[in-house]
Amino acid sequence: MLVANQYPPDARVQKEAKSLMASGYFVSVLSWDRERNRKLIEIVDGIPVRRFRHLYARGFASFFVSGCLFLVDCLMVLVREALQHERVVVHCHDFNTLPVGWLLRSLSGRFTLIYDSHESFPELLLTIAPRIIATLVRAVERFMLARVDAVIAANDVILQNLLEYSKAPGVAIYNTPPLAVSQISGPDTENEISHLRDQYGGETFVLLYYGTILRYRGLHALLDAADLTSESSSPKLIFLVVGDGPLATSLYLEAQQRMLTHKVRFYPHVAFERAMRMVKAADAVYIGFEPEDPNNYFASPNKLFEAMAVGTPVLASGFGFLGRLVQTLGCGVTLESITGPSILAGIQRLLHEDVKKRCAANGLYWFKTYYNWDVMARRLNDIYRDVAPIHCTKNPHVEPI
Repeated sequence: MLVANQYPPDARVQKEAKSLMASGYFVSVLSWDRERNRKLIEIVDGIPVRRFRHLYARGFASFFVSGCLFLVDCLMVLVREALQHERVVVHCHDFNTLPVGWLLRSLSGRFTLIYDSHESFPELLLTIAPRIIATLVRAVERFMLARVDAVIAANDVILQNLLEYSKAPGVAIYNTPPLAVSQISGPDTENEISHLRDQYGGETFVLLYYGTILRYRGLHALLDAADLTSESSSPKLIFLVVGDGPLATSLYLEAQQRMLTHKVRFYPHVAFERAMRMVKAADAVYIGFEPEDPNNYFASPNKLFEAMAVGTPVLASGFGFLGRLVQTLGCGVTLESITGPSILAGIQRLLHEDVKKRCAANGLYWFKTYYNWDVMARRLNDIYRDVAPIHCTKNPHVEPI
């Protein structure tokens, strides 16, 4: 598997790799250590990981050069693998690794190319690069799709957009947690939200945001909502922001300047199980994606399915695929806009116990029957069995790299 990040590990890549290994494939990960602070070779949760590092990726020039050198490294490793094995599956995660797989697939039938799109990559680029770059990437991606043997996407809308330019079989594999997550539990003494309820009262409504703190996640609107709440409101509203990211410091300083830190509580990044205990204890999970980021129209974030897994409603953006999904599943309340008043209006709807319980039950039902990793792992294994069955080779050692 090729992934253009440090593989800290990457949750989606890790789950796919472990599912394939359980089915008998040998899987290794080739990763780009952009920050030059990870081990070059290690075993992560049973998965062999090899990282490559070059220049620090600080500006566009160093990022581009370092990225190209990483692709050359991948190319050399994969060529050596093809000399040792009859079949090598090149599983490219996102567009920035696709050129290597496309080139090898074009040159030799020893390679099977699987393209795994985590998001709508051209739309993602629109927020960080000139429009001409995003346009060029879209054209190249569509051209390369003709050589792909299978297409995997993070949801159905991304998949359908890609399949317009490919005749390969495709499958949507959502970023869902395993069924076991619904059973996660822990003592209340380890739960920050329980401490808050002790401090502010048992009837306190807690709205939780957790994840990377960056632009276009509706976090300034969350501060606006806190600013609009009255000290005498019943129940008291508390907003939790859990995570790290580029805007973490500036957001906290803004909350301080606006004297909101008693209403908006900040916590650093926490481990997955601890985060899930917080999700389970919260009254709702906030997913305030903003329409200014074009990629948000195609989003189906992990935190939606994690909230569903533990029966916690979501308060989510009402536009794009996320809005349609929440409305269709009935697992939460959608916002008319990403503003403070709209957030408070959404909370008011969830204060009705029947609405909250219905959203929680709907989310849990859909998680257990469809949106869980056990279902997604079967989809992944099915498409691998179609395009790269282990039994089709003289040597059953098939490597999805």
